[in-house]
Amino acid sequence: MRAAGSAFEQRACTELEGAGLKLLTRNYTTRYGELDLVMRDGDTVVFVEVRHRLRASHGDAANSVTVSKQAKLIRAAELWLCTYSRL
Repeated sequence: MRAAGSAFEQRACTELEGAGLKLLTRNYTTRYGELDLVMRDGDTVVFVEVRHRLRASHGDAANSVTVSKQAKLIRAAELWLCTYSRL
């Protein structure tokens, strides 16, 4: 499953780079969780959570990011911003 996740992260990264974003960090891990991709779009830092659902019957990828997961992502993003404050 990890290999499939890596493949989808790479695909997302390639698509976003094609749209002009620049990769800053991949798989930034904290005690709160992991940021899949951290990218830059002009002056904006973009935190990307890559999700893939095998079946639409389980809901779409956006709905799979629960309030709890959102809180973890926010804490991880705050730590990233503190670590890389120059950006």
